[in-house]
Amino acid sequence: AEEAGTFNINDAINDINKKLIHRHPHVFGDKKDLEPQEVRDQWEKIKINSGEKKSVINGIPKSAPALVKAFRFGEKAGGVGFDWENAADVMKKVKEEIGEIEVEMQNGDSEKMENEIGDVLFAISSLARKLNINPEQALNKTLQKFQKRFNHIESKVAESGKTFDDFTLDQLEAWWQEAKGK
Repeated sequence: AEEAGTFNINDAINDINKKLIHRHPHVFGDKKDLEPQEVRDQWEKIKINSGEKKSVINGIPKSAPALVKAFRFGEKAGGVGFDWENAADVMKKVKEEIGEIEVEMQNGDSEKMENEIGDVLFAISSLARKLNINPEQALNKTLQKFQKRFNHIESKVAESGKTFDDFTLDQLEAWWQEAKGK
């Protein structure tokens, strides 16, 4: 390319230098005190505004668990300014979406219920993000608690020599509460 006169090594170095300075204003610019999330948000805006990236959310792997994708979608959209102001605003949305589930439960439309439950889960992931809580980790901790408590109930049923069908829900709930106290 240098022999053809289209560009030389100095052109390449200058282009790289300009790109680095443009893409990293947190290093080369005035704002050097940004939090890590602010740096990521700024990076997303730079890529979108420069035309280098067509969508901020298309880079999230389709194979990622849905809760992880929901969190990342919210994070990426928030990075370019499409976000709730605070956790209280997201909580209002969660309550609104739960109300919509109740309406669809009365209507009996399972497809609409599924859509509304998806909306609640997405809103909950946004609430977790606003509260700096990893929703996947939070859910896994809850599943561990559930498993421990349910194992306690299973143990009580096994000790009795009976089956689950032999106990009322109230008795099973009493063992659940007993497990919670441990």
